[in-house]
Amino acid sequence: DVAEPVRLFQLGDAEFPALRVVAPGLSNLPIRPTRLIGRSEEVSEVRRLLTTNRLVTITAVGVSGKTRLALAVGEAELPHRAGGVWFVDLSAVSAEADLVGAVAAAAGLVLTAGDPSKQLIDFLVDKPALVILDNCEHLIDAVAELAERFLALAGSATILATSREALDVDGEQGFGLAPLPSATADSPAVQLFAERATAVDPHFVLNEANAATIAAICGRLDGMPLAIELAAARVVALSPVELLVGLDDRFRLLSGGRRRQRQRTLEATLDWSYDLLDGEEQRVLRALGVFVGGFDLEAVAAIAALSRASALDLVEALVMKSLVERADRDDRVRFRLLETVKAYSEDRLLDAGEAALIRDRHFEHFHALTSADGHTYSELQLSLGLRPDRQNLTAAVEWAAATGHWTRAGELLLGGSGVFPLDFAWLDAMPLVDRAIEGCAALDVDLAERLKVLRLALLTAMGDRRLFAEVIELGTSPLGITRATAKAYFAFLLAIVGGDPAAAVEEAQAEIEGVDAREPLAGDMRAFLYLSQAVAAAAADELEAGLGHCSRAVAAHDDRTDIVVLGATRASLAMFQTLMGDPQAGLETITALEATGIPDAQGHDIRAIAAVVAGDLNLAAEHVRAHADHAASGRWPGEWTNSLGLLVALDIAQGETTHARSLFADLKTARTPAGNILASHLARELDMVADHRRQKQAQPESESAAAAYQSRGMAILNAERVRRGWV
Repeated sequence: DVAEPVRLFQLGDAEFPALRVVAPGLSNLPIRPTRLIGRSEEVSEVRRLLTTNRLVTITAVGVSGKTRLALAVGEAELPHRAGGVWFVDLSAVSAEADLVGAVAAAAGLVLTAGDPSKQLIDFLVDKPALVILDNCEHLIDAVAELAERFLALAGSATILATSREALDVDGEQGFGLAPLPSATADSPAVQLFAERATAVDPHFVLNEANAATIAAICGRLDGMPLAIELAAARVVALSPVELLVGLDDRFRLLSGGRRRQRQRTLEATLDWSYDLLDGEEQRVLRALGVFVGGFDLEAVAAIAALSRASALDLVEALVMKSLVERADRDDRVRFRLLETVKAYSEDRLLDAGEAALIRDRHFEHFHALTSADGHTYSELQLSLGLRPDRQNLTAAVEWAAATGHWTRAGELLLGGSGVFPLDFAWLDAMPLVDRAIEGCAALDVDLAERLKVLRLALLTAMGDRRLFAEVIELGTSPLGITRATAKAYFAFLLAIVGGDPAAAVEEAQAEIEGVDAREPLAGDMRAFLYLSQAVAAAAADELEAGLGHCSRAVAAHDDRTDIVVLGATRASLAMFQTLMGDPQAGLETITALEATGIPDAQGHDIRAIAAVVAGDLNLAAEHVRAHADHAASGRWPGEWTNSLGLLVALDIAQGETTHARSLFADLKTARTPAGNILASHLARELDMVADHRRQKQAQPESESAAAAYQSRGMAILNAERVRRGWV
């Protein structure tokens, strides 16, 4: 029935037989109604693993597309499997006792009296067949036992299993299925959305106007194929922007549509996994829904009232079941829930009536971490250690505010610090600061005053002109540190948004001379004021003077220096050095800043400008893209504005001054200090090249690598602007 192969072809390190003709009937693979998108590499890798392993298990959370991938592998393998390819849908098998019968029926074996498992294995083991066991998780013990007996005998048949968790037997090769990439308009997730949307609405078109929003939708859905398909089906009634907003209630939004779609909703798929957990695993998974942006084992132990050892065991079990993801860090391991799993866990937490209890524990844990009492490390170390929990800190404050505990909310906002706050996701926390000031006014005057300074810091970072009135009020505060801090911010404001660089330099110099060295934040005050002078000098086209001011700002640091000031001064120094023709010095400065352990000090902006100076526009574009990606998860509007500045620099280098000017108009005033220095430089650059635009060569018709990166960078920025409501 089967022709012998005539040759071999190579795929990576693996060899596959040439095309064979398989006898009709040697497969029960169902026909896939739609094509598989974005999984060609995964298909090839699983096939490669099957050449050297007799049992391969594809693992991932539900809605990841495990079944689709297994079917695609089976179709690709069919011409090379003389014993056939047999697909067994175990989701329809409810009892372990029925497992062997289901596999036998799929392979066309009629069982007789005797040991059914032995009959099945004897029938399959010597055949060059592929058996696909789909959805094994609810029969995991029975499937593992059958697989162990199968692997104990030599043979040519292989098993491809799909499951939320591995079978955990000797000889098993795991393959973790990652989500579809979704960051850009040409990513597989966006292409999947577009194809499925077109299937339900022939008038739907993926274009420049909606690509960034659709990429944001796919990102919010964790790149999960089923979730993306369900979302795409709603384009007949909702625009992409409406879909993105509606994802806050994703289980309701994605439960409608056609009858077949309703039968395979997100919630039903996750119910399947949840029901397979034991009671303690369910309790912990529900509790994990309270975390935002990740968590560590200590936090799990605190909110679930467990010992660290028990928390480790339960989190490990949930990782093995593909419900929790490990997110490695250099110094400690962290974990996260996919956004869809988090939303599901939050719903179950509410259903169980445990939300208030768990949120109270969440607040207590982070309040204890931020308290300076009993700690031996500095404020800088405290900020660095808590930086991964920015979003958790904000969520804890939101809970305290919602329950009327304003003093505790204010304490957490300030993190036990005298003035400078811990590293929150401040863009989201800003409304809470306003409310906390009002709530604390009658409860703790000192705390309310410090919160006003915090508000001042946030408004400064966002270039808000309301600062002028704020500074006048705070300048009369009875708190000495508050007054000095207020004047420092005032000098900085004059430098970046006041439009009077000379006055800023004069104001800052007067304050530098008046700083009392005995003040706890004297080093920070001096550094910040010198930085104000540096930014003002850059705006006045006095780069040499600006470099000198910036060097003095760095020298003013001490072991109590705030993390924000430390990063701002050194990043600004690196920007000055790079723009003034010494990119190597700039790279050395930013590398030294990165060595301090500050996660935000990634230096993509300095490296991008250094590459532009060196004429390597493709490398520059890669760093622009990386900076834009980082800015999408940043704290300030200034971070994405800085990314726009880098795109302007890349445009200028490519001779695209018309586009550069259109982007430059969006820079406004919300920039970091280094971003202000760059913006001053770009303004002069645009003036210099304006008269030479006609001499620039036109960009080739085929899109360059730099232009491609630029386009993707803008897509990320635009998606974030839509998500945050900035446009």
